[in-house]
Amino acid sequence: MRRFEELPLVRSRSPLFRLSWTVMHQLDEKSPLHGATRESLFAEHAEMIVVLSGTDDTFAATIYARHSYLPTDIHWNKRFADIIDMRPDGRRTIDLRKFHDLHDG
Repeated sequence: MRRFEELPLVRSRSPLFRLSWTVMHQLDEKSPLHGATRESLFAEHAEMIVVLSGTDDTFAATIYARHSYLPTDIHWNKRFADIIDMRPDGRRTIDLRKFHDLHDG
């Protein structure tokens, strides 16, 4: 039997997506993932489906993105590297070479 649960996000909107936005869900007592382990997700045949929508600034068209994540795609006790750096002149730069980099924590 399939069961779908919407996961509340720490921040459900990004007013300026072109900088960067990491979609985060708090794993607290209210989360359906609270207490989950790699083994329990495998045992339940869990799959996380992420669906995002937004508006294209050029054409004012709604755009959608969808991706599926299996337990093998989850990196436990990791966080993404910060891809936004501040230059000495105060301008921000985005280093896309760090886009997939993970750190402990």
